[in-house]
Amino acid sequence: MSLYHFGLFALRRKEGSTLFFGLFCLGIAFRLSIHGSTIFSVLFPNLSWEMLVKLDYFVLYFGLIFFSAFIRSLYPEEFPGTILNLIMIPAVGFIIFTTVVPALIFTAYLVYFQAIMGLSCLYYLYALIRASLRKREGALVMLGGCIILVASLVNDVLYNHEIIHTADLVGAGLFMMIFSQLFVLSMRFSKAFLTVEELSENLEEQVKERTAAIKDLLDNTGQGFLSFAKDYIVQRYTSKAVTEFFVKPIENENALQLLFSDDMKKRQEVLDLVFARDGHLEMIAALLPPELEKDGRVYQIDYHWIPARERLDGRIMIVLTDITRQRGLEQQLKADEERNRMIVKIAVDRHGFIGFLNEIKRCLGEMKTSLDKPPGEIDSDLLFRHCHTIKGRLASYVFEEEAAKAHTMESRLEPLRNGDNLISENLASTLIRETEELEDSLNRTLQSLEHVVPRELIEASGQNYYRIPDSKMILLNKALSKLSDPDPELINAANNLRKQPLRNILKKFANDGVELAERTNKSLKVTLKGEETEIVHDRFKPFFTSLVHLIRNAVDHGIEEPSTGTMLGKPESGELQVEAVIQGDDLIVKISDDGAGIDPKVIKSKALEKGLISRDETEKLSDDEVRRLIFCPGFSTSEAVSDLSGRGEGMDAVAVEVEALEGNIEISSKIDEGTRFIIKLPQA
Repeated sequence: MSLYHFGLFALRRKEGSTLFFGLFCLGIAFRLSIHGSTIFSVLFPNLSWEMLVKLDYFVLYFGLIFFSAFIRSLYPEEFPGTILNLIMIPAVGFIIFTTVVPALIFTAYLVYFQAIMGLSCLYYLYALIRASLRKREGALVMLGGCIILVASLVNDVLYNHEIIHTADLVGAGLFMMIFSQLFVLSMRFSKAFLTVEELSENLEEQVKERTAAIKDLLDNTGQGFLSFAKDYIVQRYTSKAVTEFFVKPIENENALQLLFSDDMKKRQEVLDLVFARDGHLEMIAALLPPELEKDGRVYQIDYHWIPARERLDGRIMIVLTDITRQRGLEQQLKADEERNRMIVKIAVDRHGFIGFLNEIKRCLGEMKTSLDKPPGEIDSDLLFRHCHTIKGRLASYVFEEEAAKAHTMESRLEPLRNGDNLISENLASTLIRETEELEDSLNRTLQSLEHVVPRELIEASGQNYYRIPDSKMILLNKALSKLSDPDPELINAANNLRKQPLRNILKKFANDGVELAERTNKSLKVTLKGEETEIVHDRFKPFFTSLVHLIRNAVDHGIEEPSTGTMLGKPESGELQVEAVIQGDDLIVKISDDGAGIDPKVIKSKALEKGLISRDETEKLSDDEVRRLIFCPGFSTSEAVSDLSGRGEGMDAVAVEVEALEGNIEISSKIDEGTRFIIKLPQA
């Protein structure tokens, strides 16, 4: 019986009651084996009487401990640990006492142990009665078995002391106690079997119901759920939205082909790392695409790792969320923000905007005239220069869509800049179509701005606007010319009417510089001087149009990032100064920054790299002459072409316009201190 209970404990270690009852039964078996002619006496014939007596009572002491632990393990609420300790302490004391003193001495004190055992038995009965009243499982049966065992033990004590003359009934009491324990175990196993049987009958149905419920939840979230293991085959139970997204069931298909068809190999290398490291997806997720574009829709991709479980390998779960509408709203919001910025710029600088329109129309007109010629006679340099200017001017007024179209045309003309290749008929047709599309797009945008700028101003073609129309100025000059002896002051006053302050032009440069600084994550402070300087604008319009390139160049290449500037002991914000003054008959424009300066070594290296000069020529040039190489067509220090720089055409455009006005440019620069451009232009 002891071995049987040990076996039960080995199968279910949570049931401590089987262990304690097995030990209790083992103790009883041992006690019976040392009485009379048993196998124990045969195996150990020379064992002394005193040792046999001690072993006999050791069994009683340990039996009290094991039985108490057995009752507590069955009904811990009715048999608290404090009581168990009160029983164990004296029992352990008697074990020690019996071990160290002779049998004749410790047997004289057995009456105390019998008192403790009697009190313990009474508490067993009390605890089992409470458990029975609370309807604990098997408590009533255990109570009956315990009553019989206690009665047999009492009988045994009285019988051994010859107080009564019955018989040794401990064996019968133990049998009933063991029988009651077996009955309780049978009840538990029968109940467990019935529970398992019921669960087995309902498990499949419950699994089906729960699977259907989970699938309903997933199908109604509007999100696509799919998963795959390291074989990259899509597993069963994808959500309804996945089938809608891919317009077909995707179970057992290759997940890489479905999600990353454009770059399967690279994505697989990243995901292989996830499977090799058994997860850690959060460390690698940044290397995976966050969105998927398919059939005109945009889906957000979320990656989740599902750890391995039992016979299932670790998996990656993909959650697809249709964010097409969200992206559309974001693009609309961005378009509205750009439109608002455009409106503010136009409202602040209306006269400058009219000049901008006239300049764009002039460039488009010259491009169309050139494109009307046979392909072999088309001037590709003129087209490229005008596209570059149009792009920069459109971007400065936040005409982003039109600026992008001009950038596309500019890129088409890039391979033809060296003059080695002529424009083909196909390219000419494409450029004609794109020029018309650019002009149509610009007109549509302008029509939407009629509430900001009057229609007559937008539709004006080449008409210059001052405080009064140009036609009236012509009539005034004609009237003055008919005078036989006009007053010089009157002539001078009439001429001054054509002059306008440079305020709006300089402010436009300042705004362009600050905006570009924001786009390149730089901080910029712009100082303007000479805003009230007045000139006749007609002569200088192409020059001021090109000057935006010098401003952009100063911000993009000159002004450092805040962290770099701080390391060099400079203020966090870079400084750009634009000044315009009249000296004698000349207009002087000064543009200076406190940026990185122009390094002659870098200029030489780039000029050699682009084949603009030979190595022998570089050795003969002074630093000032080297700095002037920045005005060469095609020169740029940028490593890549962007919508900000890289074409090498901006500074060339400035030099061309200055030369056309018979002016000159001076450059002074110090590394890490800044650069200054001084441009001198005759007014007539």
